[in-house]
Parts: sequence; C-alpha cells; structure tokens
Amino acid sequence: MQALGLIEVYGYLSAVVALDSALKSAEVHLVDVVKVKGGLVTVLIIKQWKVSVSRRKIRCL
Repeated sequence: MQALGLIEVYGYLSAVVALDSALKSAEVHLVDVVKVKGGLVTVLIIKQWKVSVSRRKIRCL
C-alpha cells in the first residue's frame, strides 16, 4: 500500500528545503516536482506501507 503526500510552497528553494526535511525525517521517496502558476511549487512524495493482517484478526473485528 502506498500513501501519497503533497507539499505546496512558494518558490523552488523552499520546495527543496521542505523536501530535504521530509526525506531526512521519514522513509519517503520523491515522485515529482511540479511548478504551478504564481510561483507555487508542489512536491509529490510517497510512503510505502506494509500491510499484513491475518484472517484471524479480521474475524475478531
């Protein structure tokens, strides 16, 4: 399972700083950097999740 995260900031340098912090603090991977109008920059990151739920646990819920 994957979780998608978006970071939206003004300026490319701010986006690089935010991405650097995210990469150092969590196990995330860069997907894309999108330059939007008006100086906005969107950084897309993903996080891999391991899902292991047994049938026995599902029946108890």
